[in-house]
Amino acid sequence: GRGRRVACAYVGAAVRAAVDFLAARGELPFAVDLTLVPAPTRARSARLRGGDTVTAVCASSGLSTVPCVQHRSSVRDSVGLDAAARRRNLAEGVDLLQAPPSPVLLVDDVVTTGATVEATCAVLFSAGVEVSGVLAVCAA
Repeated sequence: GRGRRVACAYVGAAVRAAVDFLAARGELPFAVDLTLVPAPTRARSARLRGGDTVTAVCASSGLSTVPCVQHRSSVRDSVGLDAAARRRNLAEGVDLLQAPPSPVLLVDDVVTTGATVEATCAVLFSAGVEVSGVLAVCAA
């Protein structure tokens, strides 16, 4: 909803600070060389939330952001699924719309089992995209 959209600016600033910190430590390329790729969100979930919050957070960071991955319509809601079921649910369930410029940092709002990260990175790697890391706003 509306409150989440306001929070996106604050979370985006935290993402920017995290990227700058990790770049200063030598763990990521500097922000000017890095493209943020928001993790895919199910279309229905985005509609219910008033939009794709991960993409809004990335865009609010001020860093180059390319929303280039999406879930296939066959991917179902992962709530209640165990780790193995989540991996099966996402196996070949992520499509690459366009190859973003490398290197990229995959950004996700929450990582529970890592299934989304695993499936998204596999698609990016198969397209020759250099994934420098994954940044999760929250870990469950």
